[in-house]
This record gives sequence, C-alpha cells and structure tokens, in this order.
Amino acid sequence: MLNSTAACQGNNRAMAKLGALTRLRRLGLAGTAIKDAGLALAGPLAALECLNLEWCPRITDAGAFSFQSFSFETFPFIAR
Repeated sequence: MLNSTAACQGNNRAMAKLGALTRLRRLGLAGTAIKDAGLALAGPLAALECLNLEWCPRITDAGAFSFQSFSFETFPFIAR
C-alpha cells in the first residue's frame, strides 16, 4: 500500500513514477492536490484493488473514470 495522503501534493513527477510499481494493490491519494492529468500519468496499475481519492477536488468524474486501471469489475462499489 502506498498512502500519500496529504504528505505530497500529487505532483506530476511523483505520479509518473507510480507506473513502475506494477504490484501496487492500494493507493491512497486523499487530500492531495492531484489533478486529472496527474492521475493519468500513474500509468497502468494492473494489480490495483483500492484507490482512495477522497478530498481531491481537482479530480473530476471524467478523470476518475478514465483512470487506466478503472473498471466496474475492479471497483464494484462505485454506482453506475
């Protein structure tokens, strides 16, 4: 699990490095200043099971749904 909650600002350089963590299962970005573009830079996190974007006002619905690892099968608790 990687939890950067409020510890970083969710900058693009840090997000781009997440793509190397191919076995990452949980990612906590709550309270960061991450934007849609930064989230997209995280790359395909195929093993991701849990993504926490609480209190991330700069992430839009479109940004969350376009995240490369997202699927309703992976995150079944999200309303369609």
